Amino acid sequence: MLQLSLFNDIEEEKRESVGEQVALIVDGNNVLNRAYYVSALNPNNIMKSPDGRYTNGVLGFLKMILKYKDELKATHLAVVFDEGRGFRQDLFQEYKGTRGKQPDELKEQFPLLRSLLKGIGIPVFSHKQYEADDRATC
Repeated sequence: MLQLSLFNDIEEEKRESVGEQVALIVDGNNVLNRAYYVSALNPNNIMKSPDGRYTNGVLGFLKMILKYKDELKATHLAVVFDEGRGFRQDLFQEYKGTRGKQPDELKEQFPLLRSLLKGIGIPVFSHKQYEADDRATC
């Protein structure tokens, strides 16, 4: 298994091989946030669809995951999104309490991205108790 961290490139944690199959599981919240903010640094990069919806984060997201899929020669790809704050919020009420409000221009891209991924056949997962970067140890 490889854990892909966009902060530290690719960390090889443990590699288990089943033939030539490689699965890439993407933290959708992390990658969309990064794609949005990288492009939002330059106001000329803020893209909109013809109907006025912001799309710069979605475009950056797709470019990033397709690049990693190609580099890793992944045969399987799935995206996992956070759905709420899960068990951490129950344990500590101030969990992520210091974060600022997410810009509307970014917030509106999450449903667009989910719809697009489903439309092109990339499985999308989420669970109310877990965040996308949580992992189980085997």
